[in-house]
Amino acid sequence: MQKLYTVEDVANMISVTKRTIHTYLKEKTLQGRKVGGQWRFTEQDVKIFMDNDNYRKSHSDRIKQEISDFLDGVKEYTHDKKRGDIRTCTIIDVPDSEEFTDAKLKKFMEFIKFQSIIGGIGYTYLSYEYVYIEEEAKHRFMIFASPEHLIEVLQHLQ
Repeated sequence: MQKLYTVEDVANMISVTKRTIHTYLKEKTLQGRKVGGQWRFTEQDVKIFMDNDNYRKSHSDRIKQEISDFLDGVKEYTHDKKRGDIRTCTIIDVPDSEEFTDAKLKKFMEFIKFQSIIGGIGYTYLSYEYVYIEEEAKHRFMIFASPEHLIEVLQHLQ
């Protein structure tokens, strides 16, 4: 039986909101099917979407812009009174391997997603982007975080 992904799963995979996924569905740039009134996607649906040249260029441009904004000091991060003003921008490439299974990827994505929202209103502890680079068979994570949170992310990845 083929694994089906939810709107939230796909949103996490490509680092966008659930609302953006619904926009892609309306535009018919992302295909899926409704099961019990809820959208579901096969791995092939997600792969076709991510292989779309428009999506790849737009996602790549967004990541480059995030890094550029960080380097230029354009992007303001909320001050974290507990952890200070130091922010890091780190790119982590994880080869697709038997050690880095779908289950481990999902667990890691859940961890960094949780870390990105635990700050509550007015505090941003961590933000991230994720992309799978098929031609190089690797998962790429771009993490913006305090040094302390980055260490937690790296420890969780091991």
